[in-house]
Amino acid sequence: MITSRMAYRQLIKNKRRTLITLLGIVLSVAMICAIAGFAAGGLDMYRRSVIEADGDWHLAFLGADAADAIAVAADPRVSTLYTWDNGAGGTDIFFRLAKPDKHYCNVMEQIFIDAEVSPNAQKDTNRELLMAEGVVSGMVANALYQISGVLIAVVIIGSVMVISNAFSISASERIRQFGLMKSVGATKEQVRGMVLHEGAILSVTAIPIGILIGYFIQFVAFGVANNLLEGALIASQTFDGKLAPVFSLPGIGISAGLSLLTILFSAWLPAHRTSKISAIDAIRLSGEIKLKPKKVKTSRLVSRVFGFEGVLADKTLKRNSRKYRATVASLVTSMVLFVGGSSFTEYLMKAQSMVYYDAGIYASAGVSAAYGEDFNVTAEQLNSIPGMETVLSYSARFYLEDAADMLAPGAREMMEMGEISGGITQEDVSALYLHTVSDARYGELCMELGITPERDAGILVNRVTASMPDGRIADLSLVNYKENMTLNFGTDKQFTIKLPGELDYMPAEVIRSFGGGLVNVIIPESAFAGYMGGAASGNAQASVSLLSGNADDFLAAAGEMLPNSGLYNSGQGAGYSLSNIAADARLNRNLGLLLTVFVLGFVGLLSLIAVTSVVGTITTSMALRHQEFAMLQSVGMTPKALLRMLNYESLLYGIKALIIGLPLGVAVSVLLYCAMGGVLVFDYIAPVQSLLISVAAVLIIVWCTMRYSASRLRKYNIADTIRLETV
Repeated sequence: MITSRMAYRQLIKNKRRTLITLLGIVLSVAMICAIAGFAAGGLDMYRRSVIEADGDWHLAFLGADAADAIAVAADPRVSTLYTWDNGAGGTDIFFRLAKPDKHYCNVMEQIFIDAEVSPNAQKDTNRELLMAEGVVSGMVANALYQISGVLIAVVIIGSVMVISNAFSISASERIRQFGLMKSVGATKEQVRGMVLHEGAILSVTAIPIGILIGYFIQFVAFGVANNLLEGALIASQTFDGKLAPVFSLPGIGISAGLSLLTILFSAWLPAHRTSKISAIDAIRLSGEIKLKPKKVKTSRLVSRVFGFEGVLADKTLKRNSRKYRATVASLVTSMVLFVGGSSFTEYLMKAQSMVYYDAGIYASAGVSAAYGEDFNVTAEQLNSIPGMETVLSYSARFYLEDAADMLAPGAREMMEMGEISGGITQEDVSALYLHTVSDARYGELCMELGITPERDAGILVNRVTASMPDGRIADLSLVNYKENMTLNFGTDKQFTIKLPGELDYMPAEVIRSFGGGLVNVIIPESAFAGYMGGAASGNAQASVSLLSGNADDFLAAAGEMLPNSGLYNSGQGAGYSLSNIAADARLNRNLGLLLTVFVLGFVGLLSLIAVTSVVGTITTSMALRHQEFAMLQSVGMTPKALLRMLNYESLLYGIKALIIGLPLGVAVSVLLYCAMGGVLVFDYIAPVQSLLISVAAVLIIVWCTMRYSASRLRKYNIADTIRLETV
């Protein structure tokens, strides 16, 4: 076919532009494949963790007769089955459905009737596995689908802009060629088909390479993740999760299909636009450059500030509006991709800090008993284990008056919906927890907040991570804090405490005793006894946290000391707990490193796609203006004046791109934030830093690219360039 042969020759002739376009397509396909693979790998690990924890079954009949298992196994709707002797004279039957769907409960009832299962048997469902396998909607699967969907949409939109701009510039370069083809009988379909054939040829090459690179990215990323998280319990208390690439023909087909549609749509846009230009307009290039007085009118301010070169640059951009828009679109795409990737980074880091709080401690030992002399002696003994740097904190729970009136709006709404768990409910919102730090540390915290330490005052810790019944994690401000607010509380007597300041984080000294109540307040250690109201007046807790030393040695010493302490032997109902946090701390650091590596790679690839588009668009656009520059120089424009004109053009490109790109970048950031809302609840993080980086990067990239393109003008002879015809 002649159009395919011409398309192939055109790609061979313009090797540089072809390679740049091919690179953008390969990166886009690789990103789509990798993102889809990450989601599939996460779901696969989630499914395996559920099977490890709960078993590989969809439905169950508990307490049935042994003979019932034979009838259930014979049902064609059942694929696999196993039984378990429940030890009470009955048999538990667990089975998988051959074709599970959302009507699984109806299927279970029908199997129960058809198999004539004992009426004493109880029906049960493994809903967690059904959610992991996508049979019914689930939080984890929905979150992965939403996040990966938004990321793939960002990549596709960016890819369409990148690839479409490349084809648009290519089509603009050959407008006269298309006009000559039409003048000798070529139809619109043939002209359009030539550009589409270029996209198809590039697709045949780029899609397989991109898919291979996408799976390579998955292998590397999952290998790094498994090494960093080795031995960590990821999805459940019993499952040592391992991420593995999922080779799925439907997944590969979807990635390839999305990529092919992206490429062909990107090529169709300029092809359709070009095919509508008449032959005579194409030969004259009148469709590319249309001069209208109002359209190219330049303000006097531009003339006064930038001179003749500025006026000429402004008119040139307005005269070549199509190429101007293509370049601006590439810049906008680069900003949106970078800001979106950076926002995703912020949200992942926020998720990591919410789920794995880095307390800066390695182990802890705690006691809980009636406050008194034995209690204090035991706490001091724990705090004085030889060879260890430890920190001691006391805490106690009190009744708080008028607690409901103090709730922040978000916390009030969730409490009324019954969505906050862990002790924060309608019944116990009146819980106030007092926590101590040393007097010196209390002074440091007050200095940090810019307040004066007072013995009868405390510091409100007003940021809490709470678990909701639906599995989401919320980062909340619980109290509607007002400066110097006071609290009235007490058990058998009333106390008043002033709160001159608030913290938005939990200091390491109190992290292990931090309560799930409505209000958590830090006070100096010297004030704690006064609030307890004397010996044996109420229960208290003491937590000793290890700041440096060997966690195993510390816990061994604490475990040997506590059972023999006077507190434990006093019969006062004392209890104690030991926690080895070193493994969690190691997991936290490795998880942070993993997220950093993953996000840097993601943002790096997105940025590479964007920069490829910008550089390719600007350099090609500049190459098409060789005749224009030669004519300007032939009538007396000096090289310095030409550079000034190009500098002003780059400034205009940057300003227009920033006006459009900054709001779009924020919009993508908001979409990603909404997608993360299926798993985590936290305040929106504005991408201020990434926006500032985008502003600087756009201006620098445009200026450097245009200066590089301008430096190549010295290689061209003015007379030869003027005579050059683009065909």
